Amino acid sequence: MPYLLDTKQLQLSNSLLQDSIVRRLIAQTSKGRIAQTYLFTGAFSSGKKTVATAFAASMLCKTPRNERENINACGTCESCRAVLFDSHPDLTFLYPIGSEIRVGQIREMQKSAALKPMLGDWRFFVICKADSLNEFSGNSLLKILEESPPHLIFILVAENERKVLPTILSRAELLAFRDPSYREIREFLCHRCSKDYSTASRFLSLSGGRQGQAVTWLLKNIPHQELPRLSLPDSQISYLNELEKISSRLLKKIEAQKSLEGLLRVFDDVSLVETHELSNARREFCLRLFGAPLLPASFPILFSGIFLDTLERLKNELKKNTEKIIKLQKENYPSALLKELEEGCGHSISEIVFTQIDAFLNYLCLIAKDMLYAGHSPEQELLLNIDEKEIIISALKFHGLPRVEAKIRLIGQARDLLGRYVNPGLILENILSDFGGRFL
Repeated sequence: MPYLLDTKQLQLSNSLLQDSIVRRLIAQTSKGRIAQTYLFTGAFSSGKKTVATAFAASMLCKTPRNERENINACGTCESCRAVLFDSHPDLTFLYPIGSEIRVGQIREMQKSAALKPMLGDWRFFVICKADSLNEFSGNSLLKILEESPPHLIFILVAENERKVLPTILSRAELLAFRDPSYREIREFLCHRCSKDYSTASRFLSLSGGRQGQAVTWLLKNIPHQELPRLSLPDSQISYLNELEKISSRLLKKIEAQKSLEGLLRVFDDVSLVETHELSNARREFCLRLFGAPLLPASFPILFSGIFLDTLERLKNELKKNTEKIIKLQKENYPSALLKELEEGCGHSISEIVFTQIDAFLNYLCLIAKDMLYAGHSPEQELLLNIDEKEIIISALKFHGLPRVEAKIRLIGQARDLLGRYVNPGLILENILSDFGGRFL
């Protein structure tokens, strides 16, 4: 599946509100002072991979366009078309297998790096989630960086630069991506995707503030419709139903795979898991939770159980079908690689479940932060859920600022505990026990 959706995403000038970084890259290109190793750091969905791809495309393009001090890929030449369809021989993306980038992957990359460029003068290697390099793969990469010829350019993409080896950091030019305000993102989405403010606002809120995801949905021209307000029980049912649908989408793709590498790509395809329907159902349920004046004392235990049971069924179904593919393919792989791929699949399945729990907690936190902004600032444009400001303000009046601030701290601690493999049922029950006015 191509990573990019249209030619505009090959243009540095269309990068997601990262003007200072784009200007810096363009200035280096114009002066011929391109660094051999870059480290792009910043929040999830801040445009790091998009800028990396657009930068590579502009350097590989046969007929780049110089427009208003911008250097953009043309989008139509042989090189640009190859980038669009994720098939350019001189642009390689490296992703973790499971939780880590393994040393074997770096060694394979080293073989590829030894080849001369095929279509142009440069070869680009974009290492995604570079903060998942382990000690061995990190040291192996360092050796490549130290010995590489000047036509090789490495772009490391990471959310947490502190997890990147200091020796690699010392060799890389650091570009820190900014975290723009929701108001800036909405205005950008209107311009970039030719949408009205209401539609841009809606899809930004559905994405949880992730502008890259919002751009993807808006460019697909998904219809924007005002959905009826659901009660808390109905929104809970809708949310659980959407979680159930993840399984069928993934299984359909899993059954079509003829290799274990293809299987891993299925698990990494966010569009199969995080649809706008699921995001909308999660958002609605979280909003109703904050707006609920009364909840049964049993609600935290009951919902946590149903929620986790749904995800456990998803996990078991994916594991069962993955094992079938592995059994059919085991003769085609050496034992060491088979073990790595099998571990990678197992981790990816667990990550899908983890991500859904974390996404639920994260959206509760986003709404609480909206309430905090509403309490401290008259600028309602700062809200993520600007179309639901009445609910936000009403919930703030019910809970009060001190309790909202406490919720944000509690949810942050819960997400941290979740990452440390603390029992998710206990985490969810603890968080949900602080919602509603309670009755027995």
